[in-house]
Amino acid sequence: MPRRRSIAAIAVVTAAALVLPSCSAVSRRPRTVSADHVTTSLPLSAPVDRGPAPGGLRLVGSVDTPVEGSTPIGAGHSVVDGQLFVATPRGLVAHDAGTGSERWHYREPGRALAAYAVTGGVALVMTGVPRTGVTVPDRWTALDATTGGLLWARAVRGVPLPLAFDSPRAGMGGVVPVALDGRVRGVDARTGRVRWTSGPVGTPDCRSTYAAGDDVLTLVTAVCRKSVRFLAIDPVTGRERWRRAIPSNANTLLSSPVRRGLTLLGVGDERLLVTADGRELLRAGRSRFCEDRCEMAVGDGHAVLADFRHLHTVDLRTGERRTRPTNSPYYALTVAGGEFYGLRRTLAAPLLPAALDVIDPRDGAVTATPMPFTMGPGSLTDSQVEAVWVTGGRVLVTEFYRDGEAGEKGLMTSAVAAVPPGRGPPELGGVPPGAWPDACGLAPGHRRAGPGLDVRLGGETLRRVRCSVRTAADPLPIQVTVLWVARSAGEADDFLPEGEQAPAVGDEVVETDEPDRRVVMRSGRYLVAFDARLPRSAPLARAIHDRLRDH
Repeated sequence: MPRRRSIAAIAVVTAAALVLPSCSAVSRRPRTVSADHVTTSLPLSAPVDRGPAPGGLRLVGSVDTPVEGSTPIGAGHSVVDGQLFVATPRGLVAHDAGTGSERWHYREPGRALAAYAVTGGVALVMTGVPRTGVTVPDRWTALDATTGGLLWARAVRGVPLPLAFDSPRAGMGGVVPVALDGRVRGVDARTGRVRWTSGPVGTPDCRSTYAAGDDVLTLVTAVCRKSVRFLAIDPVTGRERWRRAIPSNANTLLSSPVRRGLTLLGVGDERLLVTADGRELLRAGRSRFCEDRCEMAVGDGHAVLADFRHLHTVDLRTGERRTRPTNSPYYALTVAGGEFYGLRRTLAAPLLPAALDVIDPRDGAVTATPMPFTMGPGSLTDSQVEAVWVTGGRVLVTEFYRDGEAGEKGLMTSAVAAVPPGRGPPELGGVPPGAWPDACGLAPGHRRAGPGLDVRLGGETLRRVRCSVRTAADPLPIQVTVLWVARSAGEADDFLPEGEQAPAVGDEVVETDEPDRRVVMRSGRYLVAFDARLPRSAPLARAIHDRLRDH
């Protein structure tokens, strides 16, 4: 049978005083925990390590996880080895990242998931009994990451949560780092035994410790009273690679990403790139390099970093850096199939789609493809990008979203795939430039109230995508913006949240708080915005809708 369902009671081994010690004692009265546990023997869809070809992209599916509170605490999405892992307080579910179908799940009714990790082909689940909104784990369960099959399960006493992982929750060379008594234990995810113990991380006054890392390097950060201490460890052997101490009064970038052993550190007004062996590859002032939140991806020979205003490429051999300005901030970077990909807030203002860039790591040149949705603060769907993955020819984007009117919050991972090439350029999603209407001439009987706005995109110039118009009946001008022209009405509809089902104008209407697009109207495959709310903009919107039917 490819899938089997087991509502089973699993005997749990009780650990001794140390963290999952190599010589655990079996409890005389082992606890049993009921588990809703579904496994699979189905193979994964072929995990192709590449992204979609440049051109048109279409939304092909999504996984939505509602959450409580203002942040996605207690929930997580991560893509590891061709699978999408979805964690909630109820448990852990694995989906095929290529098809979206559920493969296996693990839940403990009456108990809650406190944390999880996926590394070395193992999904490690930490659970406990929730009390007053807090779940302290008292049991670790290791599952085969591909099949969901049980590897081992142990009860634990006095064990803190594992060190917080940098997204995605993967890597670490099959080891889960755990902080205890000022040191770090490397717990083998497949056996549950302590593989190694580090030297002291910090001093007795250290308040918190967390980790980031991958299969090459685990970086442990200890926040102490007078300093911030970094300890870099080989995750497989536990060997110390390097350590640094920074005065705590320095403006330190505590969120230190690690990619393929390369670490970005913030030291006062400087930013450092440190190699896996502790060599300082690059030092630059924060005003010119990663001043704000900085994303990083590392491939063969180069690293690409992006902040809100710049894209940086770094030669890993020489440390040479090249910088380009960006017209909108990058939310995430990743590498697949030797290509660097960047997820950017928008193709070009005031156009609606987010952009997927293929980045040349030698000089930062980009080839942009429109994503079939908007993202980021102020977009039609108010969201915060958590991560992006490229696998199996698809792009998966995880966002934390908020619906102010409905009061809903959650994590959503959307899958995007390529569609057959169109007649137009990739930057326009395959739509010919001639399909774009002139915003100044869309409404008969309305006079232009100023010059139109042109947008340069790739090798094309879109003429007058924005224009202000007025009529004798309305002395104040209304700004009209052609936000996007999709290949079809269905693709245009993907950009919008649920709008008015029987709109007074157009095929669908969404009202927003953005000053330059108070009203967004879908008219077939066209998306048009007005900076005046209904009903004032209704006559103009109706006239444009009628005109676009014949365009």
